[in-house]
Amino acid sequence: MLKPNLALAIVFAMAATAHAQPSLSPGPAPGAAAAPIGAPPSDALPASSLTLSDALAVAARNNPALRGARADVDASAGVLMQAGARPNPEVSFLQEGFSRAERTSTALINQTIELGGKRRARLDVAS
Repeated sequence: MLKPNLALAIVFAMAATAHAQPSLSPGPAPGAAAAPIGAPPSDALPASSLTLSDALAVAARNNPALRGARADVDASAGVLMQAGARPNPEVSFLQEGFSRAERTSTALINQTIELGGKRRARLDVAS
């Protein structure tokens, strides 16, 4: 009983792996003429005219140095915004003891108050 089931399982496993292999697509016919080297493909779109202003706009948009400079400007604007922000308040809740008679609960709200022109100094450094 075990041998027929094992043989059937092996046959199914082999059939599944043989079917899962990709089929090879036929290449170009041996007698077909190939396009000359350097010639545009037959399905290429016709070239459109490109004005000088369009070319300069594309170059400015894709220039890595200019992209990096724009990213630096965005980053410095973010640093300036962050330097001007006031610190967020902190809320915490503590509970000690588990029985009702010994339980102590504490709620805390902390707010940092900046003194001595710290915020103004941060803004001066960021700008």
